[in-house]
Amino acid sequence: MASAGRPTRRAKLANVDYAVLASGQQIPEFSSDDEGSDDDFGASQRQQRSKRRRQGPLHKPRTGCFLCAKNTRSAFVHCDICSRWFHVACGRKFAARSVLGNTSCHECLKESEVSAKSELPRKSVDSLQDVVKLLKRAKKVLVVVGAGISVSCGIPDFRSKDGIYEMVKKMEVDLPEPECLFHIDYFREDPSLFFEMVQGVFASSPSPSLTHRFLKVLQDKGKLLRVYSQNIDGLEQEAGVTKYIPCHGSFAMSSCMRCHARVETKTILPVIKAGVIPTCSALNCRGVLKPEITFFGEILDDKVSTNVAKDRLRADLLLVLGTSLKVSPVAEIPSFVPRHIPQIVINKTPLKKKKLKTDEDEPPPFDAQLLGDCDSIVRLLCSHAKWELPSTSKDQYVRPTVTKHDDSNRICVGKCECVGVADGTLHPSAGKPQEEEESEEDQVVCDACGEALESPDKPKPPVVYRCVDCFDYDLCPGCYPDASERHFGGYHTFKKSA
Repeated sequence: MASAGRPTRRAKLANVDYAVLASGQQIPEFSSDDEGSDDDFGASQRQQRSKRRRQGPLHKPRTGCFLCAKNTRSAFVHCDICSRWFHVACGRKFAARSVLGNTSCHECLKESEVSAKSELPRKSVDSLQDVVKLLKRAKKVLVVVGAGISVSCGIPDFRSKDGIYEMVKKMEVDLPEPECLFHIDYFREDPSLFFEMVQGVFASSPSPSLTHRFLKVLQDKGKLLRVYSQNIDGLEQEAGVTKYIPCHGSFAMSSCMRCHARVETKTILPVIKAGVIPTCSALNCRGVLKPEITFFGEILDDKVSTNVAKDRLRADLLLVLGTSLKVSPVAEIPSFVPRHIPQIVINKTPLKKKKLKTDEDEPPPFDAQLLGDCDSIVRLLCSHAKWELPSTSKDQYVRPTVTKHDDSNRICVGKCECVGVADGTLHPSAGKPQEEEESEEDQVVCDACGEALESPDKPKPPVVYRCVDCFDYDLCPGCYPDASERHFGGYHTFKKSA
């Protein structure tokens, strides 16, 4: 008869490998992927159930904490990047310093702190075939798009000779700059100017372009990490792209500036076309209905900076499509991504990376710049990659000519607008290159109080405190002492810039 407190001999367990000792005795050999535990061997089912109840759903009994290598009863969490489990208490030492959030392990934190100046060896991108190889090999493509991918849909871009800013100049409105039409202070003062522009730009119902469908192809092939769109037309969503963030909001919905009631913008388009400012229909409200887009002087959605900080570690390729990279902070994404990740531009004119506010050195150039019409270029890339790109056009496809300039990173697709190969200058008809344009002043907003630190009628403050560890976090001098201590427990570093 078995003595009290001593586990009884049990039959040989099923689905368990047994190790044979030198004496001939067989003992169970539990693997790391087994759901049981060595501590459970010999225990009754009641004891095992009681142990699982005490541990709760936050525990990972078999793996243990990879930081302390112990499997105690303390609560576990897992890293949202590498999915390793660790104790909540063990993670407190580094969680406050992590730009990834409170569920990132110290290994991923170290990876996020890799110096942006570090260059890892990789093959150069010298031809269109090299770009195709990058696309086919990539598994997590990060994409930044601008108004240039919607021009073929009938929606004008902002800075070309037929763009929105030129339309504003022809309106003969009393504004210091055309950009002021999209500033929140001017909208609050007189929204009629903005809605007058809307009549000619967003009155139609455009369809997605080939470039929008190219993003859907990347998503269907499991290659798309995320699209950061500076557009407000919502054509990415209409094309079926779900992994995208409208950084500047969407024109699809409008909200009341007084009671915050939301309506679909298409329901108020007849009012806008009639030249009337749309107002809220709620009783005793009559507030102006403002499209849910981010104006200059407003803070971007928190999900933009949060996701950029995470995606920069996951991406293995960056594509920049149809944007002039003039509006911060989205324009700073190419410089925020680690330098060992290949970066390809598909745009009408060549681009130059925007230097981070916290960096002293200029960022390196893009690996390759494919210059020409975005739709023609993505169609050519899909043709070389043997990918099917849905097209609504019935015209026979004619493959454009490709011109490679050996002394630069530029590859012209279609008509080459370059005057000389040596200097890389462009023909006047191509418009002014982005790197030669005068830089615009960034719209800085304090992330603590929401106060606009810069506006057309307000001088630039003497000091702005910028977080070095975050993608986009600025503080005014008044909020800095307290807000910097609350921001990630005071572990993040701030840099004072004038």
